[in-house]
Amino acid sequence: MVSSRWLDEPLQTELDDAAVTALRQWCSQTETTMRLVRWLIGGRSAALVAAVLAEDPHEGARQLIMKLDRAPGTAEDPQPGEFARHRRALTESRDFARNHLTQPVHQPVPVGDGRWFVFQRVAGGSLRDPITLHTVLDAVLHPPRPVRGAGPTRSWGPQPAFPRPAANAAAAFADVSAAVVGSVLTDWAGRTHLPSMDVPTILGRQLGDRLAPGSRLHRLAAAHPGPTITVEAEDHPLPNPFALVLDSSRTAGLRLPTFVGRAHGDLHVENILIPTDLRDANAAFQLIDLSRYAADAVLTRDPTHLVLHVLARTLVELSPAQRTATIDVLLDPDLDGALLPQWLWLFIDRVRAAGQRWARAADLVEQWRDQLPLSLLACALTCLGRTSTREEDRGWFLRLAANAAAAFLDQHTLDQHTLGRPSPDQPSPAPTGPDRHTLDLPGQAQPADPDNADPGNAGNGRSRRQPCAPENIDRGQHSVPRAAADGAAPPTPEPPVARTANGGPEGAAIGGFRSSPPSADGVAGSARAGGSSVDLLLSHARADAAWADWISWHLEAAGWRVLPHPDLDDTDPDDAGSDGPDDPNHDDHGSPGGADEDLGSGTAVSLADAVAQAPRTLVVLSPAYLREVQGSAEWREAFPATTTARGSRLVTIRVEHCDPPGWLGLVASVDLVGLGEDEARATLVDRMTALRDGDERTGRRAG
Repeated sequence: MVSSRWLDEPLQTELDDAAVTALRQWCSQTETTMRLVRWLIGGRSAALVAAVLAEDPHEGARQLIMKLDRAPGTAEDPQPGEFARHRRALTESRDFARNHLTQPVHQPVPVGDGRWFVFQRVAGGSLRDPITLHTVLDAVLHPPRPVRGAGPTRSWGPQPAFPRPAANAAAAFADVSAAVVGSVLTDWAGRTHLPSMDVPTILGRQLGDRLAPGSRLHRLAAAHPGPTITVEAEDHPLPNPFALVLDSSRTAGLRLPTFVGRAHGDLHVENILIPTDLRDANAAFQLIDLSRYAADAVLTRDPTHLVLHVLARTLVELSPAQRTATIDVLLDPDLDGALLPQWLWLFIDRVRAAGQRWARAADLVEQWRDQLPLSLLACALTCLGRTSTREEDRGWFLRLAANAAAAFLDQHTLDQHTLGRPSPDQPSPAPTGPDRHTLDLPGQAQPADPDNADPGNAGNGRSRRQPCAPENIDRGQHSVPRAAADGAAPPTPEPPVARTANGGPEGAAIGGFRSSPPSADGVAGSARAGGSSVDLLLSHARADAAWADWISWHLEAAGWRVLPHPDLDDTDPDDAGSDGPDDPNHDDHGSPGGADEDLGSGTAVSLADAVAQAPRTLVVLSPAYLREVQGSAEWREAFPATTTARGSRLVTIRVEHCDPPGWLGLVASVDLVGLGEDEARATLVDRMTALRDGDERTGRRAG
């Protein structure tokens, strides 16, 4: 290695000779010295990215981000690269750029072989303060485990961890993602513009050069011509997604008004930087890597790509049944996502709602929804062709693309024989001859054999549009209401019941009370319901289960007997002693035969019955509770409008900033917002003790 006064050795070590020579020559002509701070991982791209300390004798020293990447195009036909697109983005939307985009520095430095060095300021002014959105996703997928063996375990269970921001990482990840999507559309995209385009043009704009000759995607398309394709886990051929991109005759005569405007072009969790204080993320996020920025991009692509980019990194976490359910949820906004992990359903639903809120402001939500299948198709093919996609996941992305093609064609009255799809009133023919194309990918399953079908699909003749959950369930009772038509934030969904280490349902009260210590007189509580003592009913949203566990533990340690009630109507049918909601003996409250059951009898009870039998009800008050529980039919039954007269029987425990309805804001309350663990514990116990002892106005001990 040639020593250099302009570049330090650590920086030269990771660069090839051509890059070192080009950078050294540029530094000598500008009298700039560069020292490596550290190499950065630029997502999964092939670019080299580093933080460098650049010192100019005329302008002084500053820290910069240096990126070495190959520009698009060829030597004969070069195309504008990241620097040009970045500068264009800065000038075309100055207000958004000032708040959310970094600033380029210097002119690009050519290496001479199609690669260029580009420099920009550090996003947020620090390498340590901002984090990528991927960091929050990682906290969702790999939460810290509780510390065990560090202290004595009491008879009512180990002390739960105090809920910190990380405990609500799933909601934070979904909320920040939705906020970024909303801002990109509202503040950056520009005026609503709907030019008419044919289907291949819409898809081609979203795929860009990914179908260029010689690319992986181009080779896959060439290997699979024809109108239909057979993909894993589907029981009949589906429309070939490549045909919709490459063969205009498949959708001849169909033109759609298409949302276009300014867009990032490669929105994903590693290109979104947020402050470590997530409360500021909505206003202070930064977007990096504008190499695919365009002022006339298809706007449905960025939100869709963000979702599929996350799925490309997390499919390994999903079971076969969940993978199928994810496809159905992506294509049908009316499904409730019951089979999906809670974090994933939150993320998909809130990102989707952010896009629809933006479109609804212009009364164009139907057009937005119509175009989403095409973006799902294009983004699924993008993930299919990426080298970073796991080989065992490629078949799933092809399956999603084919289902998206079918969903789009279902929306439009096109000739079904031209499109190569069976008529809905005719059985699907067995795929034979040259139109049968099965993608040869590692780990791909062949079409299901009815005698050896996946148990999740066995015997149901599953088609692409089959819902994930039984449609005959009364959704007013058994699932959270969907987002309101006016575009309000979507509610927190109800996840499948989690299980504790001993196999019981986590955070639920099925099977009776928690084992609680007695009070000083040997009886914890003044009322008995169904032969069991209970002082407090704790009503909470499922998103606040960590808070409910923490509150219950400390109140039980102080002598109260607590029954948590997240939503006992939605219990596991096996635990409720019936065959589920479809069982004729199954009533609305999970009690077989409609019989009323006492608290603690081993059967789920309704919120109204539980409130009626408990001396006092505590509400864990948060935005999730106001969305998910307050205002529901069960809530109105348990707490009618005249509930203000109930006085001390209802207490709210506020754990997050929120705006409760007027009458709920007048009842007794405990405020834990912003408190540390020790102060929160003391406030909770002292306030509840004071309320019990009669000083409801101040919460201070009576006497």
